[in-house]
Amino acid sequence: MKHSFNRRTLFKLFGWPGAVTLLVPFQGCALGIHEEPLPQGTFSERCSAPGVIRCFGFEQDELASNGGPIVWGRHDARVGTFVNGMRPGRRLDGRIEIANDFTASGASSLKFFMPSRSNGGHAGQFYANFSDDLSVQLSEGDEFFIQWRQRFSTSFLDNRYRPYNSWKQMIVGEGDRPGKLVSSCTQLEVVVTNKGTRPASPSVYHSCRGKDGDSEGIDVWRTFPFVAEQWMTFQLHVKIGTWYKNDRRYHHDSLIELWVARENEPSRKILSQNYDLANNNVNAAYGKVWLLPYLGGKDASQEHPDAFTWYDDLIISRTAIADPVRR
Repeated sequence: MKHSFNRRTLFKLFGWPGAVTLLVPFQGCALGIHEEPLPQGTFSERCSAPGVIRCFGFEQDELASNGGPIVWGRHDARVGTFVNGMRPGRRLDGRIEIANDFTASGASSLKFFMPSRSNGGHAGQFYANFSDDLSVQLSEGDEFFIQWRQRFSTSFLDNRYRPYNSWKQMIVGEGDRPGKLVSSCTQLEVVVTNKGTRPASPSVYHSCRGKDGDSEGIDVWRTFPFVAEQWMTFQLHVKIGTWYKNDRRYHHDSLIELWVARENEPSRKILSQNYDLANNNVNAAYGKVWLLPYLGGKDASQEHPDAFTWYDDLIISRTAIADPVRR
């Protein structure tokens, strides 16, 4: 179910638990949203907060070669990085790396490279199951929050990629199970992506062509443009109600929310919608997250300035996550 809002004054009870949200006209945006600021914390504090399932700071000691969980260049680990079509273990230099040129916290971050004349999957992807033993599988009645920091080079946002400009940011979808390795394209997935407009701004859709045979966009309240050369913060909230079985019996008892923040600013909610999450597989549940600047159908012959995006401070939690400390 989709909702539309006009630009007149609109009051609705939304926002952080216990907060009253006021929606009013806002210069340059569809709606202005006033809500209580989220609490703040360092990455270490946010990572150790009650309810946290897993977090990654993308430091060198998190690599499997240094005793950590991240396996480099393989698609079949519990946590890892890979590029579609590349042999396992092949070096990913010039595509995806742990880099120290820009960090949101700590000494390094996860850096993706999209050069001129590259296809949409050139930069590769990072993936992580919610737990190494695959025990964390979230289904009806559960909820979770995923927060990450992301930085975009000016060229990444300014390039007009052909034929589409709607690159992905993050996917949360079906988790691996013993004997079952799951790809990023699943029926129940929720994807945070660039809606393809100018200026570029985040949007959300549900399902990899599996909800009534299609993917479905989820309306955001307003445009919140990406900003280059700074660490933005994104937080997705998914509350799972009754699974929708593609039977036209709608419950509207799931919830999708998204907060976005510019660097050193409080997060602002740009999406809060009751929804129906599709899942026909009794064995499938949320349990895997993907970070990837994937751009489906990108013209590999197009020349454009080299582009980069960095990720840092990935947190998966059963409870709401505080904002990064503002300076």
